Amino acid sequence: MQKGLAWKILRHLFFTMAYGLIIPLAYLVPKANYVVLIPRFGDFEGNLKYLYFYLSGLKEEKNEFVFLTDKKNEYRELIKNGINAWFYPGLLTFFKLLRTRIIIVDGGEWAVKLKFFFLYKSRKVQVWHAAGLKVIGLLRPAIKQLSDFRKKFKIEYIFYDLVMFSSEDQVSKRSKAFRYGSLLINGLPRNDIFFKPDMIINNGLGCDNSVIEKVLNLKDEGHKLITYAPTWRRNRDNLDYLDLSSIEDFGRKYGILFVIKLHPKHVYRLKVDKFNHIIEYSQYKDVYPLLTITDLLITDYSSIYIDYLLTDRPILFYPYDRCDYIGRERELLFEYEQITPGPKCYSCEELEIEIFRCLVEGKDGYKADRESIRKLFFLYTDGKSAERLWNKVKEYIVA
Repeated sequence: MQKGLAWKILRHLFFTMAYGLIIPLAYLVPKANYVVLIPRFGDFEGNLKYLYFYLSGLKEEKNEFVFLTDKKNEYRELIKNGINAWFYPGLLTFFKLLRTRIIIVDGGEWAVKLKFFFLYKSRKVQVWHAAGLKVIGLLRPAIKQLSDFRKKFKIEYIFYDLVMFSSEDQVSKRSKAFRYGSLLINGLPRNDIFFKPDMIINNGLGCDNSVIEKVLNLKDEGHKLITYAPTWRRNRDNLDYLDLSSIEDFGRKYGILFVIKLHPKHVYRLKVDKFNHIIEYSQYKDVYPLLTITDLLITDYSSIYIDYLLTDRPILFYPYDRCDYIGRERELLFEYEQITPGPKCYSCEELEIEIFRCLVEGKDGYKADRESIRKLFFLYTDGKSAERLWNKVKEYIVA
């Protein structure tokens, strides 16, 4: 109890200092032409990774493009590979953030650890980390029930100069999740890789390269690749709903690899070292190069399947806890059955039956459904999302 009280007092002191000292400095310190990309969890992956590579390739002299991370090992790796990166927190970084003119972010988590206050007067661009079916931001029930006064102290209340959505339907369903000045309908920069299969992302920087290399070798030998990417749950710390021994036997029998990619928020560790046909992909690494060579995706409520629609390859859904998840843990913007173009499996046995049907027998009855839902989520399918985003930023903010 005393420790909790002490933390509350310390927290209030920090925020009092932030409002009384840092925000005035944000007004007074002149801005430089820094364009800083701030990822949700500090990892070099997702939309901001692909946007950074596009921006750094422009060789613009007017703007300096920077990737910000609060992970020391990530920072060292980026610097070693020639990425213009800043580490947070740091005295020099504090001053540089005060001078930052534009930030581009992919979620709300960027604002924690006082970063919001140093960047109070920076122009803000929100690209979000996914086109999706879940309720987000100001639309979340926990935020909607707050008073107008209390909302102002939540990261969901931050004003963005520009917000990006992937389709008209996403605008209609999600635009009220943010406070913003202008919007852009655009694809996601990370999906540009689906349209440029020969794209080289700085020698695989930010990827789990050992797994990708192993998978490519086994695919050359004739193996099929399944990627399983479950969404994060608050109250689950294991994968006991998967019979890994049975999946290993199934994979060995039919020449199928089963790669598991957990969400960055997952805290449990997989134990798959004894298996030859089950591989873990680092939960903190960029999974999109792996998706380009994936033959079948398995997920549940994760928006990763929406991106994978761009490949027009089969998808299986494994919503084993559907009754507990939908409406209890997270609200959805769509009817689950109508928005998920693939078989629904509720046990490991059902999963193996559908995998056999898709990858061994080659049966796929959801092609038309995938195309229909892809059109619902994506206006653009041309691999130019990073380019369009920066052109809009220059038009609306830089000019």
